Amino acid sequence: MFRLRFFFEPGSGVALWAGNAAARERFGTSIDAAELPLSQSTWRYVHYLCAWYDTSLDWSYLPNPSPWSSEETARFHAAVARFLPALRNELGPSFVLDDEFSPRAAAPPSSTPETPRP
Repeated sequence: MFRLRFFFEPGSGVALWAGNAAARERFGTSIDAAELPLSQSTWRYVHYLCAWYDTSLDWSYLPNPSPWSSEETARFHAAVARFLPALRNELGPSFVLDDEFSPRAAAPPSSTPETPRP
């Protein structure tokens, strides 16, 4: 099973990253979507999302606030949310895709108590 991580790295043109040793050995650490078993329209959409994400940054100084309006931010997050189920479906059962980008993915864990570690 290949585990992939989904998040954006400014300027990289990549949104898919190896999440386990099997994925790293087969695809490398940063994964060009065109190297995955995806249709051309799907891997091109991953590239499109990366380019769109990069417009959310102030390239003169990356820590500056985004030049996007709240509406543009919402449109982008909605596009990602609509796309991820289709991406998971197209990758198929040999892949697990962890969404590390979406706001809900960054939310604190639920109130389920942790299992103590030895």
